[in-house]
Amino acid sequence: MNAVCDALRALLETDLVKYVETILTTHVCKQPPDYEAGLRVLLQLQAEHPSIVEEAIKYIIFLSNVNQLYNVALGMYDFQLVLMIAQYSQKDPKEYLPFLRELRALDKYEQRFRIDDHLGRRESALRNLKAAGPERFDDASSYLSRYELYDTAFEIYKDDKEHLAVVHELYGDYLYDRRDFHDAAICRSLQLPKKIRLS
Repeated sequence: MNAVCDALRALLETDLVKYVETILTTHVCKQPPDYEAGLRVLLQLQAEHPSIVEEAIKYIIFLSNVNQLYNVALGMYDFQLVLMIAQYSQKDPKEYLPFLRELRALDKYEQRFRIDDHLGRRESALRNLKAAGPERFDDASSYLSRYELYDTAFEIYKDDKEHLAVVHELYGDYLYDRRDFHDAAICRSLQLPKKIRLS
């Protein structure tokens, strides 16, 4: 199915306006549906052919699980796209407007953190907390501990010695609580001066 959809779309993309519904269908009918690619078609239409974008939105909503489509749009961090999907799907404004207003009042990375956390994208949420600046490290350390995101934390703080030391300490505590005393001691030893590190 996916191969057929991709092959058909490759033939039709030369005339987006004429074949827009079929192109959207090839994205949505994939297993799993590629909602993000379909929404990117809407963004292209909005920029190049705004006169037909309304019908295209209604069409993709008709084909899709509207809640999944809304969440994918939200995860693309594009508020205009989110509003278009919400409005044309006839979602109750009380369900989404207060949350979107709250997000708009935040700065870029705080917005993205809140969205990712809302969607359960924990690793991406932690990365956005890191991008929000060192003043958010306390929040990041609490978040990574709560969701056990140690591998991600080691990766994103690898060039930040001060904060990496805290991540090692948190991971050592985590291992100790799991009664993995040997690995906990090794992890804690990474923070000791070289002369007194455990062998």
